[in-house]
Amino acid sequence: MSCSSCDGRGKLNMLQAEPVKEEAEEAKGSNTMADLQDPHFPATRAGFEVDKLYTRKSDGLIFRLVAMDASIKLQEVGLKKGEKLSVDCSFDDIGKQFGLFKGKLQVKLSPTELPNKSLQLEQDLLRAKVFEQVMDGTAMFAEMENAMIDFLADPSEVRAKIAIDKGQLKLFPTTCMNKLVFTSTTKKIVLYLETPKKPGNVHLVKEAIWSSFWMIKRTTDTESVNMVLTTMKFGSYMFPVYTNSKALAPFDLLAAASATSNPAKKART
Repeated sequence: MSCSSCDGRGKLNMLQAEPVKEEAEEAKGSNTMADLQDPHFPATRAGFEVDKLYTRKSDGLIFRLVAMDASIKLQEVGLKKGEKLSVDCSFDDIGKQFGLFKGKLQVKLSPTELPNKSLQLEQDLLRAKVFEQVMDGTAMFAEMENAMIDFLADPSEVRAKIAIDKGQLKLFPTTCMNKLVFTSTTKKIVLYLETPKKPGNVHLVKEAIWSSFWMIKRTTDTESVNMVLTTMKFGSYMFPVYTNSKALAPFDLLAAASATSNPAKKART
């Protein structure tokens, strides 16, 4: 008797649960009388809302839905010149004539004033001007270097060719254009000169830049130091140069203090 009673209650509970589930599903997809009487309802159910963009199916023009009252009012948007179209569409026809616009509106950019409106262009222009003066400085100091110093390879060294008085020798920072590197802050732009590709083999002269400024020995032995880093104005800019802090005898090795020659992770000045 007890087991039969349990089975009866179990069946009763299951029968009661199923109509509740069906009612919930029916309520979820149903429309109220107020919905059906609202003239806006077919459009809103189809996803039409004020201020959204829609494409007219007949010609691909883009419109913004601006109002929904007695009819649906849309205004053409876009960059074309001339008067923009205004369209009134019935609630029943809106879905037939228009679909949701899924792209992005094209944006018209204001003309760029060159070069001061673009940081990249400003830097490129400055880099070109500085590089031109690097080449001018290289040409001007080449005669001095040819007369006073020798380049040696395997290992790479720079040595005095003749006796040189203190402060007489100047080594200019020759480098290639892509080694003029910018760092910028909110207040100023700084241009660094980085080390060009150095010659690693005497037979690869044309594949590297032989620049005494970058090739002199760096050392922590203060007694060996005979070149110091200074600055000089050349053209419109201040450039770093090495000058001899001591009188040099023929075949003296040119050396600078390592602490002053490598202020960053890359050799730059």
